[in-house]
Amino acid sequence: MPSPASTRELRLRKTKAQLVDELESFEQRAAATPEDNSELQRREQELAEKEAQLRVALDNMPGGMMLVDRDLNSVLLNPQYSELHDYPDGLLKVGGSMLDELRYQADRGDFGPGDKDDLIEEVVANYQSGEVVSYERAITSSGRTLQFNVAPTPEGGYVTIATDITAHKRAEQALRENQQLLDTILDHMPMTIYVRNLDGRFMLINRQYEALHETTKAGVLGKTLHEVFPKELADDYATLDPEVALQRRVLEREETHQLVDGEHIMVVVKFPIFDLSGEVVAVGGIDLDITERKRAERELTEKEGQLRVTLDSMPGGIRYVDEDRNYVFFNARYLELYDFPKGVLKVGENYRAENLFQAKRGDFGPGDPEALTDEWIVSLTREAEAQNWERTTVAGKVLQVSTAPTPIGGFVNIVTDITERKRAEEALLEAKRRSEEASDLVTEKNQMLESLSNQLSKYLSPQVYDSIFAGKQAVEIASKRKKLTVFFSDIADFTGTTDSLESEELTNLLNRYLTEMSKIALDHGATIDKYVGDSIIAFFGDPETRGVKTDAGACVAMAIAMQRRMRELQSEWLDLGLEQPFQVRMGINTGFCTVGNFGSGDRMDYTIIGNEVNLAARLESLAEVGGILMAHETHSLVKDTVLAEEGDALTVKGFAKPVRTYSVVGLYDDLAERGRIIRMEQDGLALVIDRDKLTKKGKAEAIKGIKDVLSQLED
Repeated sequence: MPSPASTRELRLRKTKAQLVDELESFEQRAAATPEDNSELQRREQELAEKEAQLRVALDNMPGGMMLVDRDLNSVLLNPQYSELHDYPDGLLKVGGSMLDELRYQADRGDFGPGDKDDLIEEVVANYQSGEVVSYERAITSSGRTLQFNVAPTPEGGYVTIATDITAHKRAEQALRENQQLLDTILDHMPMTIYVRNLDGRFMLINRQYEALHETTKAGVLGKTLHEVFPKELADDYATLDPEVALQRRVLEREETHQLVDGEHIMVVVKFPIFDLSGEVVAVGGIDLDITERKRAERELTEKEGQLRVTLDSMPGGIRYVDEDRNYVFFNARYLELYDFPKGVLKVGENYRAENLFQAKRGDFGPGDPEALTDEWIVSLTREAEAQNWERTTVAGKVLQVSTAPTPIGGFVNIVTDITERKRAEEALLEAKRRSEEASDLVTEKNQMLESLSNQLSKYLSPQVYDSIFAGKQAVEIASKRKKLTVFFSDIADFTGTTDSLESEELTNLLNRYLTEMSKIALDHGATIDKYVGDSIIAFFGDPETRGVKTDAGACVAMAIAMQRRMRELQSEWLDLGLEQPFQVRMGINTGFCTVGNFGSGDRMDYTIIGNEVNLAARLESLAEVGGILMAHETHSLVKDTVLAEEGDALTVKGFAKPVRTYSVVGLYDDLAERGRIIRMEQDGLALVIDRDKLTKKGKAEAIKGIKDVLSQLED
């Protein structure tokens, strides 16, 4: 069937041919004799009428038309042509050049981006190709989309028919969007969907169909069942199709079948698809995979059986009634606990039968069974809430009943026989009464032991006390070798200092001194061995240790803190009138010692012995007043954090070789805060400057040396 544009083109050609014939006839009439003028006038009148008819036809066309000659000048056009192009008035007129129109379109952007002259030249070339040309163009100013049909005329000109296809384009776009929406919906349906035409060929499938049958749309669309599936499965599917004739009377009903495909179980539904006239044009189908549902049904059946076995094996009874108080289920134990004979309770029957049986048996006391039953049922309105209560049967059983409502209006009863428990509770109450009498005596003894324990703890180091009472250490004569850091301190010239003091004053001063020093020792984790008069012996590394290096650092830090506190106490004592406040010497050594319980089975002491302990005592006696003296091994463990000055090697009794000793100056961090030490440490760098040791000359040499180092670093 020819398009409307082609039909209009043929009509224009025919009209133009008629006009040419009329013009030739007019020329002949012009050359005719006067006697032929009447015939000429008649023909001219007919020509004028036909021209008027042509103008009416052009002005009423649904599309636009323009006729140009071989020089691209307008010969004929209708208003619709200018209107469809959204041209201003006067742009197009008969006799005007089509190039003016093309220039206006190029300036407006109708031809798209590019050189305007090149774009115009390309359009003109299409017109002058001598062939029928059809194309579409969007009019930017109006948003319209026009379809153009250009055809050459026998005289060398061109006729252009413009049709507004905007609505058609929008309909096509809407159709594409609707098709995309439909595909999206179908692809997200929880079942497979397909459509086959009357020849049995696939017209449509969704994504689920592809996944279920492990295929693709490209491999299915346009093909038959036997071209897609193995023969056995295709034959199985084909038997589900309606009759080959596809008569409407057959297709009016849906056909549902269950198809087993390997491990899949599917419900296949077939239905007819009709066109607008009511004729069958295709067959649709839905394959719903019910494999999981069937598996779930089997599992549910199995679980129901398991539940029944479980319920019947429960030690307690269970009963479930619905919102109408009809039995849903009960187990055998429930019947047994209430002594119900078999057949009294039936699934689906109202639970009034149970209560009536109990009333007749006398469970509710004397009276009319029907009235007692009604009264009991009314009292059970409380079953709408979860609760527990106890009940004693006529047989002497004590039952605990738990009631819980269900979300759909029924309730569940759980019944437990607590007869033996009740008897046990009574026996327990009696035993409890007797136990409480004995407990009072035990409490008194425990309080006495606790008081005694608190008093005894004062005679032991907290670490030793906790270790014994935590069961980590046995109270027996035993020892072990362990690397410890040992601390000794005493008050210098203690006898001379105290000769002028009364015993009460001396006791107060000494206890104050020992209390302050002990507090610092415990804060740093020391194990206090003993007090020997004015001396303190402590060690680090047992019964708890944080590592030999950390223990040594803690010991030195403790000694520094003690000396700092002693200077504060000395100021206080001077203010109180003490002429010679206490001054303390301290010695520290690190080495292997023997530590443990020493003594007899009746009296023992947790202490340390060995040459390293003796060395710490010797160092303390050799230390300066107010100073801290430590051996070489301790110094090697703490030298990263403690500034110390090495002294002369000392010959100590009990040691064959002289002992290297170091006097503690202080912690680097503390000294840095006071400005004495300049210290910097990082990976690959360690710098320590002691300002007090630098002479003027030494300071200049240090600056020069540091500059040399900086110069080397910059290189």
